[in-house]
Amino acid sequence: MARLGVDVAAVDRFEHWNARFDEATLAAIFTDGERAYCRAAGRPGRRYALCFASKEATAKALGTGLSPISWTEIEVMPGPPARRSRLRQLAIDLRGAARARARQIGCRGLRGACGLGDGYALALVVAFSKPVRA
Repeated sequence: MARLGVDVAAVDRFEHWNARFDEATLAAIFTDGERAYCRAAGRPGRRYALCFASKEATAKALGTGLSPISWTEIEVMPGPPARRSRLRQLAIDLRGAARARARQIGCRGLRGACGLGDGYALALVVAFSKPVRA
């Protein structure tokens, strides 16, 4: 069995997050690794949108949304774009309540992809109940 989570985020909403929010606010939503990944870009808002949509999609795949899970209990790291595609494979790390939820639903693996296009970030995550082969 598989569970699917999908989310879309408008990039313009995230374009000025570095300037608009203080470090404590960003740290409540994004892990240290995610913030470093986002800030390493010329346009960090695009990467914040990717991470945000990917976290939301992961929570949806777990069947909870983010209510019972802290934002930082899901860490997502988009990889480089695939050849001839705008999609990036996601590395997803679950901690705390997110990891407990994955165990509760029998999740044996997560696979995800995200991408940017036409001012939006799109993320898709699948939670598998059977082992996932690379």
